[in-house]
Amino acid sequence: MKFTVFTDGGCPSNPGPGAWGFVCKVDDIVTEEYSGFLPSPTTTNNQAEYRCLEAACIILSQRTQEQIPEIIQIFSDSMLIVEQINGRWKVNLSILPYYQSAKAAFEVLSKRSKVSLVWIRRELNQEADELCGKVLDKYGIVCVKKGKRRD
Repeated sequence: MKFTVFTDGGCPSNPGPGAWGFVCKVDDIVTEEYSGFLPSPTTTNNQAEYRCLEAACIILSQRTQEQIPEIIQIFSDSMLIVEQINGRWKVNLSILPYYQSAKAAFEVLSKRSKVSLVWIRRELNQEADELCGKVLDKYGIVCVKKGKRRD
């Protein structure tokens, strides 16, 4: 069984209200979707990405031992988040609290399963991106950039 999680967070006006969403797949079939709204007018894209990773790790960690996959591969289109969580890039003080929360949740999950966090190109993360978009649409959050509603 191949268990994967695709995470995404976004804030169209950066900073401004944002959203996060993640999709769980078993053997490439979507089995679960989770999302949330971040109403703060000071939310940034990086904060939304970290909130998503934290939520995914917490939700997966709350499963019983029988329910939790032995191996979990988490994908993110945020190279910053992947490189910081994996310890290869330094963490800016302005993002430190979000990093610390996500890192702690990641470590808890890592004690229960073999977990990896991998960067993927944005176009390979469309399901999680669309989930974020649905949340933003629900709350009427739009940002006009280069003639588009959202990027």
